[in-house]
Amino acid sequence: MARAEEGFKINIWSARGERAAVDAVARCNLGGIVNATLSKPGIVVDDLGWDWTQYTRTIDPTSLTYPAPDQGGNV
Repeated sequence: MARAEEGFKINIWSARGERAAVDAVARCNLGGIVNATLSKPGIVVDDLGWDWTQYTRTIDPTSLTYPAPDQGGNV
C-alpha cells in the first residue's frame, strides 16, 4: 500500500478478463488503491521495450489471505 501512497499507479489485469480482475481487487480489499482493472493485454507498447518489467513486481494470488465474507457473501 505504501507504493500507492508514493504515487505509483496500481493496475490489476487478468487473463480471465476484466471481471476476474475486478473480483480479485474486491477479494483482496484493494479498491482504495487500484487505479485500473482490465483484461490482460495481448499487446504492450512501451518506450522501454521489455525493460519496463524491471520496475514491476508480480504477486501470486494463491499466496494471499482473503477477508472472510459477511453473511451476504460480501468481503
